[in-house]
Amino acid sequence: MRTPVGVLAAGRMGAHFGLGMLANGGDCADCDSGDAQDRIAFITPLAGHIWAAAYDMSWVGPTAWRKDGVRRVGIAPATQVHSVTFAMLRWHDPSAIVRRTKAGKATFDYGATVAHRWQASTSPTVPAPRPSVRSVGR
Repeated sequence: MRTPVGVLAAGRMGAHFGLGMLANGGDCADCDSGDAQDRIAFITPLAGHIWAAAYDMSWVGPTAWRKDGVRRVGIAPATQVHSVTFAMLRWHDPSAIVRRTKAGKATFDYGATVAHRWQASTSPTVPAPRPSVRSVGR
């Protein structure tokens, strides 16, 4: 939703920052999967930069398969991971870079992000099954 001072967004969103090494949204043609969160975010341009603040529900677990065998459901909501993220970046779109290059100007894009994560409790872990050892007769 556009507001007079920025954009307010909510829903499940890919998490992507920088070149995708810190967080990769996974929305490219050859990506296998990506990072996604349920997020409420506010983004605004200010002083030649883009500023963003977001609240994420990053992870919920443990989960169990539903009877339909297709979807999973969280069985311990207290273990969900919450995140608050702040980001600032300077970015030019490809057409702006072309214009700046033709004008003889150098273009330097950069950004920074700070995040804090927490969760109320942890879930008990289930040990991985031990591999069975088959004895071989001599």
